[in-house]
Amino acid sequence: MSDSDSDSSSSSSSSLPSKITAIKTKSSSSKATSNAQDDPTWAYAPPEGMSLISDSDIEDNGEEWDWDSFQKDSELELLVIRAPSGVKPKHLENLTIDLSNSSSSKNHKVGVLNRKHESYDVWNLGGASSSSSNVGGVEVGRMDDEASSIGGEEMKGLTCLLPRKKKNSKRGEFYIAPRPISRHIIVTAQPPKPSTEKDSPETSSIPTQNPPRFAYPPELLSHRFIAFGSTNAAVADADNDEMDLDVDPPTKKKDGKELKETSTKTSSKSKESKETKKRKKNADTEEPEMPSQKKQKKSKSKK
Repeated sequence: MSDSDSDSSSSSSSSLPSKITAIKTKSSSSKATSNAQDDPTWAYAPPEGMSLISDSDIEDNGEEWDWDSFQKDSELELLVIRAPSGVKPKHLENLTIDLSNSSSSKNHKVGVLNRKHESYDVWNLGGASSSSSNVGGVEVGRMDDEASSIGGEEMKGLTCLLPRKKKNSKRGEFYIAPRPISRHIIVTAQPPKPSTEKDSPETSSIPTQNPPRFAYPPELLSHRFIAFGSTNAAVADADNDEMDLDVDPPTKKKDGKELKETSTKTSSKSKESKETKKRKKNADTEEPEMPSQKKQKKSKSKK
């Protein structure tokens, strides 16, 4: 075996691993690129409730939503409408509103949206706040206190973005509208009203009155309603009856001996009153001596 053969074999053996490693690195890079395309977390995802707008969507809308066309036409206005979840944009297509009092600083009702099962009131938020400023060509302010009952104070700080195509690029971008939002419309549900329809049989069966009172038999009733103290006899009985309370006098302990206190003034007064009553009764019962009896005694003594 010659030196040239050995050199060629060594060169071939040394070149093989480099080719293998090159193939490996190529395959790993291709896998990385494929994973980057397939991984859903790497791509941009819009927030919840939002959707991406493609160039075809901008073309379908026509020129009325284009930034340049809106700037050229001074008669176009921007309106912000806040509606409940049950009202879709297609429901507002044939809605007519009265904006004759649009210059008023107070909130006023401009229309009614009638649906199958519910009706909605359409309100126009009037007046700008005294503390306002211009940010990007849009007047941003605070709602007055008069609009607090309806709400929508956060709508005064909203701005509108309009699509605009550049000459050198095919893709469109969004820019702040050249004019501020002119009107703020709020769609609210009407307050519930009492129904004038006749009650259904289910509702009429509900008891609306108290049950009848228990009737007592008339033979057990005395048919006399006399309040206590209304008769003279009851008043006299109440005066004669006195409460006698037999209460032992309190005792005190001193050097291990019990000493009883004398009776109180109240007990002495009650005893005196009893004695005077007894004396009066005895005096009334005793009969005075007749004068005829005294004369008879004198005549007997003379004899």
